[in-house]
Amino acid sequence: MMYPVIAAIIGGQQFLLTKLGVELADTAFGLGRSEEFLHPVTYAIIVGTVCTSLLQLWVLNRGLAAADALLVVPVYQSLLTALTTSTSAVFFDQLGNGAGDAD
Repeated sequence: MMYPVIAAIIGGQQFLLTKLGVELADTAFGLGRSEEFLHPVTYAIIVGTVCTSLLQLWVLNRGLAAADALLVVPVYQSLLTALTTSTSAVFFDQLGNGAGDAD
């Protein structure tokens, strides 16, 4: 019964890609610049966001078809919350090294 686990892992990555896309759009449109859209990484982020969103829903749907929703949904939601938090903390360097870390 790995469907909710896989869906949560994909969901954590999807959240990260969405956050990157929003930050990129905020930078580009907030400052009136368009050079961010000249880089292929921008389009990889957009395609990755769409693909991971669709894949996450597909895997979650397979899990709901294979097992009871009372088991799939709590496992998925718990792991999604934990993985999204930890992935974002690592990627955006928010872990720090203890008390007194002002960075």
